[in-house]
Amino acid sequence: MWKPAAVATISLIAAGCSTDRLAAGRRSTATATYDCGHDHVVSARFNNRADTLTLAVAGHVVRLRQQRAASGIW
Repeated sequence: MWKPAAVATISLIAAGCSTDRLAAGRRSTATATYDCGHDHVVSARFNNRADTLTLAVAGHVVRLRQQRAASGIW
């Protein structure tokens, strides 16, 4: 009896973590600015829909794609 309840609970939790909720009005992007001292400022833009991070440092822009963690947790 506990196994079906556990599976149902885990499914509900996983559904709550899906990116489909982003389309329901939640912010799909977030920004942050990091002051690293010595006039080094890093701007970061997280795009949750595209699974990317765009970094801007001293006029250079780099776009990184989200990667699977080494532990395999996704």
